[in-house]
Amino acid sequence: MAKLNVVIPVADVEVNGQKYRKVDREAQAGDIVKITDFSVPDYIKDGAFYEVEDVDSCGDPQIIDEDGDKFDLCNTDFEVYEKVAEPSTTKYREVKRKASVGERIRIVAAKSTRDLYANGDELTVDDADRWGDGQAVTVNSFNHAICHEEYVVLVAEPLQPKRLTVGDYAKVIANTRDHNYKIGSVVKITKDDRDRQPYRAENADGSVGNWLAEKDLVPATEAEFNAQKSQTERAKAIGEFADGGYAQIIDANSSNSSVTGGIDGKYVKVTVEPPTGYRALRLKDEKGKHVAYCNADALRKITKEEYEEATKPKTKFSVGDTVKLSVPEGKDARFGWGNVKNGDIGKVAEVTTAKVVVDFPGQDRWNADPSELALLTAEEAKWAAIGRKVNEFKRGDVVQIIANTNGSINKVGSYGEVTEGPKLTGSYRVETGAGGKGNLTRPTEMRLIIPAEQRFDTQKEAA
Repeated sequence: MAKLNVVIPVADVEVNGQKYRKVDREAQAGDIVKITDFSVPDYIKDGAFYEVEDVDSCGDPQIIDEDGDKFDLCNTDFEVYEKVAEPSTTKYREVKRKASVGERIRIVAAKSTRDLYANGDELTVDDADRWGDGQAVTVNSFNHAICHEEYVVLVAEPLQPKRLTVGDYAKVIANTRDHNYKIGSVVKITKDDRDRQPYRAENADGSVGNWLAEKDLVPATEAEFNAQKSQTERAKAIGEFADGGYAQIIDANSSNSSVTGGIDGKYVKVTVEPPTGYRALRLKDEKGKHVAYCNADALRKITKEEYEEATKPKTKFSVGDTVKLSVPEGKDARFGWGNVKNGDIGKVAEVTTAKVVVDFPGQDRWNADPSELALLTAEEAKWAAIGRKVNEFKRGDVVQIIANTNGSINKVGSYGEVTEGPKLTGSYRVETGAGGKGNLTRPTEMRLIIPAEQRFDTQKEAA
């Protein structure tokens, strides 16, 4: 047998449902051993567990190595673990009658003068008619008659298991009444109604299903529940990124990200962090530089093709691009004339090897050096056309709610007017007619419909 995969709870180790406990003694056949010797050959794994097949004449345990061969643990460091006996589920009732072969008896009125047994001893009968007159029995531990008046027969009665109730933990093993819990899951009992099925329980993810029957459950431990809870939380944190992948950051300011500000919208590579990490996922940019740690709900999963298109170098401008004149401070523009100012927005009309020709509204064409221009995305161009940065809302703007992740009373799809903001949190107050308080909406969760400057209903009539 090759190395064993074990589950390690608080105190013992477990192999295929059988618990083992570390002991300070020589190894015996049926024990398992943990290798604690870094110098073992490649076909034995340091830190792995193996079953002891037998013990040789020198007292050295023999195991089966990774290649399927027998390996002698002589001169190898290891720890010994023995099987943990399951607690007895049987109790016994005393009955005063003649015992039969194979039954257990308890001595209650010892008469022996040879000190072979004493009151309280429990023995197994191997001969129910020692003298041929039915008056005595013998046991397998010694050849001596025990009279009937010296013992009582122990009749086994199975112990009734403790009934589950509120606060107990249980494992779902069956579905006898069409419940909606996953078989094999560990749950916490939250309701015990003997007149009904009778249990309801909380799953590791905090959800509560419908009714469970007693036959659907067996006892479990809080440690098992917490272990499953940790697995559930980590699976949720990893989300679609179990194999890594590519993503766009959609909420860098959430509690699920370890950094704040300035990287919403950034395209990143995603890898899964070890379970000890602060967050489940690690993000890197196209140059391999660390960006942030986060969980899956701070990201939007994208394809490799979308990532490569979004992050490929922008080496030149194209006709029709929207650009902003961005001459570095302290530097004069190399070309151009007229009243064009730094920060003005224009459209690329022509591209040559030495310059980019830009049409600025109301101005002659501007011949610019490529280093003097900043390429705007479609979203940036839309906002720049009204003289604002992306998602820079103003009081009086008409907007539509496109998402709601902060518990706002504003419903997705509704329209409203920006009345206040931005707040310290970055959110704006939007009146959609929902009434009451709690109508703060994040700028990334609303779409501009009509800028305040373009609303006819709020403009004063000309005199």
